[in-house]
Amino acid sequence: MIKVYLDTCVLSGLKNSKIDLNQLKALEQLCDREDIEFVSSEKMLDEFLQTQNNRTRMELRILYKLIDKLPSKNITETTTAFLSPMQPAAVERKLPLYEKLENIFDSDDAEHIYYAIIGDCDYFLTLDNNTILSRIGEYKKELDAINSNIIYVNPVSLLKRINGE
Repeated sequence: MIKVYLDTCVLSGLKNSKIDLNQLKALEQLCDREDIEFVSSEKMLDEFLQTQNNRTRMELRILYKLIDKLPSKNITETTTAFLSPMQPAAVERKLPLYEKLENIFDSDDAEHIYYAIIGDCDYFLTLDNNTILSRIGEYKKELDAINSNIIYVNPVSLLKRINGE
């Protein structure tokens, strides 16, 4: 089974009919395959809920809720810190992997990629050329240091890879 993380822009692009026809055809073929498992995270819903248009926000929320429940994990952990020797306090801090990703990507993109990595996904499927796909080559050394084997793709390139082209 091939595990593919689905970025928010794919579903919002579908809803808004803003996906290039070649990408749309590739996405359709990917959806028909039995050997692909698509996953995402609650980060997608968070981004949908930030949509300014009320109707669009409602439609995207419904779309998300209609999809099967998705596993989610946090990007932070709570630890105990001592404000003084007698005053322990719970402190939330970002996990190291997320911090590394946030040095490369915008925080929202870093969070999606974090979920894909900890979800042990094979691919990260996105249509976001500006803030994700364009940075992969530029930050190859940093991404290699993270030791993630995830491959960042758009629908056309994923279909070609899976078909051995």
